[in-house]
Amino acid sequence: MKAIGPTRLDRILSGSEQRLTGKGRVAAAESVALQQRRMFLIEQGLMGASDEKLGGHAMVSMARAELAEAARRVSQQLGVPVPTQHRGSVEGAYVQRVDLAQGRMAIILQERQAFIVPWRPTLGVLLAAKCVELSAVTACPGR
Repeated sequence: MKAIGPTRLDRILSGSEQRLTGKGRVAAAESVALQQRRMFLIEQGLMGASDEKLGGHAMVSMARAELAEAARRVSQQLGVPVPTQHRGSVEGAYVQRVDLAQGRMAIILQERQAFIVPWRPTLGVLLAAKCVELSAVTACPGR
């Protein structure tokens, strides 16, 4: 797995989540995936060959890199800057959702910029309600 953002495998390697136990196919597949992910992280310099666990700094670094890459893609797509850090609440139009390795995010568009913010279940409810209210809509944004 070559995701640039932190994944469930990384959380297992960091010790913050438990790996599957047992001798079944799923546990065996996870074990292989963990070995592959560990090798990838070593190649990327995020984990040392002798490290027992993935450090917290590597998790933060991967999250920032993934967010920066997503912001670059969204900025290209929308034609507005997309800062990766913001303070407080963000107001604007919900444009779409983006699924990253670190989790689902929402794109909020303002007049001159857009923001990537953590997904909230209420965003999906609001989008569904908006789609139902607009009878002339043939496709709903973000779907």
